[in-house]
Amino acid sequence: MVAELFVVILVRYSQLFLVPRSWFLVLASCSLLLVPYIAIMKSVLFLILLPFTLFAQQKNPIAIVCDILIRNGKIIDGSGNSWYYGDIAVKDGKIVGIGRQLTNTGEKTIDATGLIVAPGFIDVHTHLEQDETKDPNATNFIMDGVTTCITGNCGASNTDIGKYLRFIDSLKLSINVATLVGHNDVRSK
Repeated sequence: MVAELFVVILVRYSQLFLVPRSWFLVLASCSLLLVPYIAIMKSVLFLILLPFTLFAQQKNPIAIVCDILIRNGKIIDGSGNSWYYGDIAVKDGKIVGIGRQLTNTGEKTIDATGLIVAPGFIDVHTHLEQDETKDPNATNFIMDGVTTCITGNCGASNTDIGKYLRFIDSLKLSINVATLVGHNDVRSK
């Protein structure tokens, strides 16, 4: 059916190609003769390549050693999909594997059975100003899963952003901090 449609299109628009219509009829009839052979060629190609796909699957994949391996956690990955039980492998501070029953081995293994494992949360409305030095470990945020705070909300902020961020860096906070420039502070300058 596709070949017949191809023939109709070629014959109908042959004047666009500046080639006599008879040439397209010859080409089209040749292509119609090849249609049964195309299916045979696809089947042969499939049968030739099938063994390679079977050998490509390893029964015992090589276990990659990672720094931290979190096992059996209820993973909420932030993609909007439902949670699932699985493992997370971390190496050099980066996630190198997420899935069910990873074959990785870890220098440190954490059993997260009954616990939720999720990406860090971002607190987009935090009044952190002048509280940074009270608890540099930021346990009030870390215990809630917050890893990034946005400060400078409600019109008030530090106007010298570079100086403020250097101050934050010097404290070695255990959370990330980003800041907005408050509209009241901008107007007052």
